[in-house]
Amino acid sequence: MLFDTHCHLPLIKEKIRTIFTVMENARNNGVVSLVDVSVGISDFMSRVGLVEDLRHVSDIQIYMTAGLPPYFSDKRQKNDLDTVREQAQKTGSVAIGEIGLDYFYKYGTNMEQIELFSQQIELANALDLPIIVHTRESDTDLISTLKTTVCARGGIIHCFSSDWSAAKALLDLGYYISFAGNVTYKKSGTLREVARTVPKDRYLIETDSPYLSPQKFRGKPNEPALVREVASCVAETRGSSLHEVEDQTTQNAFTVFRLD
Repeated sequence: MLFDTHCHLPLIKEKIRTIFTVMENARNNGVVSLVDVSVGISDFMSRVGLVEDLRHVSDIQIYMTAGLPPYFSDKRQKNDLDTVREQAQKTGSVAIGEIGLDYFYKYGTNMEQIELFSQQIELANALDLPIIVHTRESDTDLISTLKTTVCARGGIIHCFSSDWSAAKALLDLGYYISFAGNVTYKKSGTLREVARTVPKDRYLIETDSPYLSPQKFRGKPNEPALVREVASCVAETRGSSLHEVEDQTTQNAFTVFRLD
């Protein structure tokens, strides 16, 4: 059983028009659950409609989130977090996300990003939900913010791409480390070392599809079925069987999201 803890179904539909075939491919590759992660407010209705359509034709369990990524830090709208709260409650969201810090693209100022991030951690606490964290070139401020504004339920550092020092600090704060297709890349030796070292009960796998296709599929849109490629790479890195990684990461996902 495979659990893709992070994908973007509407964006996959834009890249791969046959979304129903995408779901069939996922099921044929052992995916039993996935999380459709929010990328903002405006996509909400299309996401809800798409997920409902897919639930009618697929037995894959689809969970949803609500949240504002760093991109919106300098594009705030009046009562935007009230809207995120409403969306989370309406969809029975399993997390607030993706949220976080991205200093690579320099969305707004660093302080604007930190403010949006912190406010959504507080929202997660109000809703008793974990958070899904996006981070890029922001380890120092990310760790500082997570220490200052504590998320009671913890959460997931999605698409981890840093070193063991950052991973250790985040693990110490109670977060799960999630590996995506970039762990399979030829120059990702440092990342694979993290995958080898992280405790077995604290790591997850994801696709971030339609982005970050695994090495063998680079240049093509990613899809949930390819989470198996991530699992295989992590299994080889850890000296584990694919079956062990499948079961462990699925169990870990059910734990962090509090699923039955």
